[in-house]
Amino acid sequence: MSNKKNTTSYSLKTVRAFAQDDEQSLRLILQSFMSSSLENLQRLKQYLKEGNNSELAELAHKMLAMFRQLEAHEIVQLLKQLEEKNTSLEHLQARAQQVIPLIEQLLQEIKTSYHLP
Repeated sequence: MSNKKNTTSYSLKTVRAFAQDDEQSLRLILQSFMSSSLENLQRLKQYLKEGNNSELAELAHKMLAMFRQLEAHEIVQLLKQLEEKNTSLEHLQARAQQVIPLIEQLLQEIKTSYHLP
């Protein structure tokens, strides 16, 4: 019962405008995003493993800004659910287990599309 999509929906329109259509600036922004997202993913997994709801919620809140700029709506919705502090650990774990592979897929797509290290 796999309902996995081949691509994650996102747009670089806002980021590209911020970079003033300069490809080098866009690549630098994307590299920074990739680096911080990989670090945040590790922390997300750690907080999930530890059952640390408050840190998980704060991290999800922190991650929302860039994913909103990328218009990654599915990821944004899941992160919004993760940032709710009065949510059961089971609910948080379920949302985190949904969002982690989506973020990993998005990062891989950006890395591949823009030939990032």
